[in-house]
Amino acid sequence: MRRTGRNAGYTLIEIMVVVAIIATVMLVVVTSMDDLTPWSRLSSGGREIASAIQFVASEAGATGRTHWLTYDLENAQHWVVLPRTEREQELYGEGAFKKTGKEDDSDRRILQRGLPEGVVFLDVVVGDDDRRNKGELKFEFGPLGLAPAHTVHLGYEKDEQLQLSIGVNPVTSETRILDGYSMPSYVSNVKK
Repeated sequence: MRRTGRNAGYTLIEIMVVVAIIATVMLVVVTSMDDLTPWSRLSSGGREIASAIQFVASEAGATGRTHWLTYDLENAQHWVVLPRTEREQELYGEGAFKKTGKEDDSDRRILQRGLPEGVVFLDVVVGDDDRRNKGELKFEFGPLGLAPAHTVHLGYEKDEQLQLSIGVNPVTSETRILDGYSMPSYVSNVKK
């Protein structure tokens, strides 16, 4: 039906319906883009690990108390373990959790996260050559902010070519994320 004069154009409701349809389509397209790119999931997992390492090191340095970062390699999870409170140390001493029957650290875990879907731990290399690919690995970050030297290798389970390495500088707690399976070096080659 053709409109003329004051009745020409679209009504506000018609425009709102078209905008809502476009917004819905855009939302579906943008959210499904992550599923199309496994690399984005892998790099997201790498950034999450690097962020957790930097958080633990900075908290240990800021509070002057030891903190821990645990990797659960088989379940693709990681978490931060807080130190015992001063009150717990006063009441129970060094064996606070053994004396109370709490032999695990589940009540002191924070920031427990799983890796993105499809991303797995390939292994964690402690020091230069101690490769671990099973179980839980617990790393202690000292009060001076020093981090244990280790490299975390992540992969995408559906594509063996997609790999990522997160190296930790033991002195500065700086993390370095590299494409592929590699061992980041933090020692510069100085000629004498």
